[in-house]
Amino acid sequence: MKYAGLADWVARSFVSTYWSDGGMCLLDRPGSAELRPNQILAVALTHPLLEPARRRELLLTVRLHLVTPYGLRTLSPQDSAYQGRYRGGPAERDAAYHQGTVWPWLAAPFAFAWEREFWEPFPFPELENELERGCLGQIAEIYDGDPPHNRRGAPAQAWSMAALLMIRAYRRPQPS
Repeated sequence: MKYAGLADWVARSFVSTYWSDGGMCLLDRPGSAELRPNQILAVALTHPLLEPARRRELLLTVRLHLVTPYGLRTLSPQDSAYQGRYRGGPAERDAAYHQGTVWPWLAAPFAFAWEREFWEPFPFPELENELERGCLGQIAEIYDGDPPHNRRGAPAQAWSMAALLMIRAYRRPQPS
């Protein structure tokens, strides 16, 4: 029982430090107003740190602002620092990497959390379609945050492929 009490204390402390009632999401860091995908990891855990109502609010917020057909953006398009295209020289690309670029690997924790909370799969059909485009049988490392979400970075990335395979493996059988 000692550890159950400690776990409850950690969850309460986490919520009081990171939860944004105004944004219906978790803050990236205390005092920030950025909407970033890191928060999805807190609700994809086997033992999530948020109660169900907040988990659902967070998922709906992330779906509205960060989800694309290829994964999750690294920053909301509403943020003034958002960069919707990953292009330019090394310095410009490095600056865009965490400012709106889409990372497919984040699709897996989002899909897990979504299905657990809403009891329906959250497919990323464009990830499936990518297997037939670009580097055949592979998924790119990253995509532009803005449509048409051009593939960027490495043409074949293991963690991007792993996300698709994990989504496929996790899908719960639907009631008949």
